[in-house]
Amino acid sequence: MQDNPYRAPDANVADPAGIRPEEQTFSTDPQSHSAGAGATWLGKSWELFKASAGMWIALTIVMVAAAIAIQAIPVAGAIIPGLLYPILTAGLMIGCAELNASRALRFNHLFAAFGDRFAAMMLFTIIYLVVYQTAALLVFVPFIGLDGYLGMLQGDPGNLDPIALWSALGLNMLVSIPIFAGYWLAVPLIALNQIEPIPAIKMSLMGCLKNILPLFVLGVLWTLVAIAGVIPLGLGLLIVLPMMFASMYASYRAIFYRD
Repeated sequence: MQDNPYRAPDANVADPAGIRPEEQTFSTDPQSHSAGAGATWLGKSWELFKASAGMWIALTIVMVAAAIAIQAIPVAGAIIPGLLYPILTAGLMIGCAELNASRALRFNHLFAAFGDRFAAMMLFTIIYLVVYQTAALLVFVPFIGLDGYLGMLQGDPGNLDPIALWSALGLNMLVSIPIFAGYWLAVPLIALNQIEPIPAIKMSLMGCLKNILPLFVLGVLWTLVAIAGVIPLGLGLLIVLPMMFASMYASYRAIFYRD
């Protein structure tokens, strides 16, 4: 019996998804979780958003406005966003780590990966874009031809066979799954654990493979939340987009950190 009624309980009250920073260590061997962890990670993303809602919304507005402005630039507008997006995402992972440690999310976190992790993130981004675009080229060209694919990238696909186009889009979605699996956990691994790009991609693939079910649940739930976010004139996306970034951090933390 405890002499001090105000003493903290002896029972283990750690977060079930394993995403609390206290007394946890990073492991390069990803651990697997049950399907229900996907819902827990979405809940954690909401907690991270609520912890600094105003700053999250401000950062989202800046990112969306910058993307729109850059895309208006001829030629470069089609290239620059793809190069910047992973690096900005890495900065937000650093911000999520600060929030998870009960510190503040700041505006300069958006650009935090432009420091000592810039070279690694840029190399990773180039690898990712080359792999993604090569896979897309190999998928679309047999269905709609090279001219049709290039026209689609420029927003003027011309008169394409709808069946061929939708077949290519469906196949491209399937092919993109392992590519995105190599991306999802690699960004925080590079930004927060100083893992080099190729090992980070391999770790991300293994982490996603071990957690197919919870990541599938997370994807379904996030899609439903995104649909709901679009309904009120799209304003809900100011919440949904930050939650997407935060869920990336939450799943990474759960998969690669343990007591």
